[in-house]
Amino acid sequence: MGTDDRHKISKAQRKRIIKKTKSISKRVLIACEDTKSSKFYFTKMIKDYGLRGEVTFAKHIGTNPMKVLEAIKAHLVKDSNFDEKWIVIDKDSYSKAEFKGTIESARTLDINVAYANEAYELWILLHLQEQNTYINRFQLNKKLKDLVSYEKNNEFIYEIIKSKQNEAIKRSKNLIKYFTDINGCSNPFNDNPSNTIYKLVESLEKFKTTNTRNE
Repeated sequence: MGTDDRHKISKAQRKRIIKKTKSISKRVLIACEDTKSSKFYFTKMIKDYGLRGEVTFAKHIGTNPMKVLEAIKAHLVKDSNFDEKWIVIDKDSYSKAEFKGTIESARTLDINVAYANEAYELWILLHLQEQNTYINRFQLNKKLKDLVSYEKNNEFIYEIIKSKQNEAIKRSKNLIKYFTDINGCSNPFNDNPSNTIYKLVESLEKFKTTNTRNE
């Protein structure tokens, strides 16, 4: 085999490797508790990451945690070919049966849960500062309004806080660890403040094509 042939084979191999790498993708289905705040954040983040794959948002049918689960189940009747399925829910003032019951039901269906206690705005706040003591959704909104003039219909909040995403993830994990240490296990209904939204963020990040987040 001549030198030219070896170069041709090497080039062909490289093309196959590149093609295989580019083909790595996933399909993700997400059902959000709301139609604005969390959906705005994830829509912007997905675009920013340039994900190798497809992210679909299930049609919104209600804010109650059970309604969010119903939304994703309804979508799966039409299309069940997803690598990951997620619901994003708030504890708010929902009952234990509504909130914790939804989490337990979702897990039996192999649906991942990104929850916030008390509200999704906790995830936003943790980009900006620590929050280690109980806080309700009204206090959360007031803090965010003071810090970044936050409104639920602000579709640009991701751009405003994205450089602090590492801090939000770290703070979220610390809260989960704290409640796990004192209780023996986390209790989504009782553990305020806590959230697992960072898990959805980390999952999506694995399939991004652009390095947009500060390392």
